[in-house]
Amino acid sequence: MPELPQLFNGLSDWRVLLDIVVFAALFYTIYRTLRASGTWKIAVALSLAAVASMIANLLELRGVEWLFTNLSQVAVIALLIIFQPEVRRFLEHSIGFGRNSAIRGDENLAALLDDTLFDLSLRRWGALIVLPGKDPLKQWLTEGTLLDAYPSHSLLLSIFDPDSPGHDGAVIIAGGKVRRFGVRLPLSSSNSLPKNYGTRHHAALGLAEKTDAVVLAVSEERGVVSIFQNGTITELEKRGELQDSLLASHGHDDKKIKLPGHPGQSWRTAIEVFASIFLAAMFWMVVISSRTDLREVFISVPIEYSRSPSNLILSEDRLPEARLLLQGPAALLDSLAPSQVRMKVDLSGMAAGRQLVNLTDENVVLPKKINVLEIQPSSTTLELKNLTLNQMKVKAQLIGELQEGYKIQDIEINPPQVDVIVPEGNEPEQQELLTTPIYLEGIKKTTTVFCKVVAPYGFQPQDKRWPDLTVTIRVIQAKK
Repeated sequence: MPELPQLFNGLSDWRVLLDIVVFAALFYTIYRTLRASGTWKIAVALSLAAVASMIANLLELRGVEWLFTNLSQVAVIALLIIFQPEVRRFLEHSIGFGRNSAIRGDENLAALLDDTLFDLSLRRWGALIVLPGKDPLKQWLTEGTLLDAYPSHSLLLSIFDPDSPGHDGAVIIAGGKVRRFGVRLPLSSSNSLPKNYGTRHHAALGLAEKTDAVVLAVSEERGVVSIFQNGTITELEKRGELQDSLLASHGHDDKKIKLPGHPGQSWRTAIEVFASIFLAAMFWMVVISSRTDLREVFISVPIEYSRSPSNLILSEDRLPEARLLLQGPAALLDSLAPSQVRMKVDLSGMAAGRQLVNLTDENVVLPKKINVLEIQPSSTTLELKNLTLNQMKVKAQLIGELQEGYKIQDIEINPPQVDVIVPEGNEPEQQELLTTPIYLEGIKKTTTVFCKVVAPYGFQPQDKRWPDLTVTIRVIQAKK
């Protein structure tokens, strides 16, 4: 873990600052997405848990670190399941470019909606109109009747006439046409609207929280025209404001309703941005910096001897392993598996006899960003021996005894002898090889067993592989 002065000194690097800005933007976007869906409190709780984990890491509280590490493995999967709609919306928004205009610059439609909704407000007829954006709406809409007609002042008035059967539902206008009417929208899950707003406004906010659609509402009780977008509500006071808002694809900030329990919009945004930057800085200092902190560690590695000349063999008296002093990022060293570190000694080009071989970092295979500082020992003495051809008999390796009343008449081994390449000076006194063990218990009659050759170290077959052996044991009953 790096010291605090080192952490703060690292913040002067422009790359680190860019890192923090990127993370802050990511945290802020995720928070806004969760806040729009009404789950911002869970986001704040998760942020506090993340800060607690970072502080525990900073103070090296091993018990708390262990708890967060083990819980996080399950929590990631649980959060993906819980926040599946929010994750989907975030990914859909992340690949969208440019500002989404609710009516794609159609001034006639904007003027029509402006005139119609203010006429409805004068009559105190409730209304709900949805202008889809880029997000698909199918999963959030229920019921409704297909219409597919061009919008007009009289058509919209007839739909929202209190005596009309579909007046309580929403109208979907897309592609310049009224696609459906009498549609049910999802209610807001945030419960942040004032009490004087009814079900129609909670439905409008619910769809605006979950998608980028623009939802227009007319209050039946108060006769107020409102526009909902991106989880916010804006009340419009006079004709012409709705047309301007639709063409600009957003409402007027100075008339946004301040929802209860929240500070002013500017202060809230400033606090959110500051919290995102603070969390990103903590994340970089504790997580990223600690993971890139250099550490040194000793490990033992087996030595692999390869590419021996065909006429030579390495003697058994050789160094089996070496100790390596490695340096690299703490995260890489902590996750380093034994299979990722290999030490090889190439025997090609060596001659027969004893010789000194230096062990260097060129003999070591390591992941990137990990270096070898020291090898113990730094050299080893190897002995290569010439090979000679010998013909050796094969002897059955019998284990145990036959049952009482039986005896072995004879044993036949095929092949009875094998051509063997033997290291010079290691010729055995008895020119015999053994078979794999043959257990005599339970044998009561002549039996044929398939075996392999068991040879001492350094003995090699002439034909690159040992031949398969068949051992026939002839058994007879002993005379009483």
